[in-house]
Amino acid sequence: MVSATLSKNGMIHLPREIQKKFELKPGDKISFVDTGEEVVVVPIKKLFDLVDPNEEEIAKNIVQELKSEHINEK
Repeated sequence: MVSATLSKNGMIHLPREIQKKFELKPGDKISFVDTGEEVVVVPIKKLFDLVDPNEEEIAKNIVQELKSEHINEK
C-alpha cells in the first residue's frame, strides 16, 4: 500500500510510484469519488490518451459522427 500525508493546506502529494504507474503528468485531472465509506482517487484521462496512435484518425471520425448525431437529435 502506498500512502500520502495531507498538508495543513489540504494538499496531497501523489507518490511518484502512483504517478508512474498511471502515467500521470503535471496538469492531469484527478477525481475524488466518495463511496460513503471511503474516498477513491480516479485519474481522469482524455479520450485520445486512451486511443492507439495508429487509430487516432478513426477515433476522431467516430467522435465527429457522435457530435453530429447529438446535434441532430436536438
